[in-house]
Amino acid sequence: MSSGGGAGMEIPREQVPQFQASVDECDKELGFEVRPLTTDEYSNLYNEYLDSLQCLRDAGYALPEPPTEQTFVDTYQSEPWSPWTDLPIESQPQALQVCPQPTPIY
Repeated sequence: MSSGGGAGMEIPREQVPQFQASVDECDKELGFEVRPLTTDEYSNLYNEYLDSLQCLRDAGYALPEPPTEQTFVDTYQSEPWSPWTDLPIESQPQALQVCPQPTPIY
């Protein structure tokens, strides 16, 4: 639990697909229906993440280049990218105060 009341965890990249599959299974058991995003939703989310990436860089965080929009769309269900995935977990509470994450789309 962070000082801001949030919880987080670091998941090694190679374990993200397994983690996501477990989350999807739990969601299904709990009755949550996750629908595919539309082309416009993917595009809007990608652009919001690019804005977040720029905000984080402007705040002094050194982050790698983002994937292309097509790669973002192609890998969103298996290995979703956001600029937050490359940010050390201990930096996230402070970074969130400066650069809020976009609202998730369900």
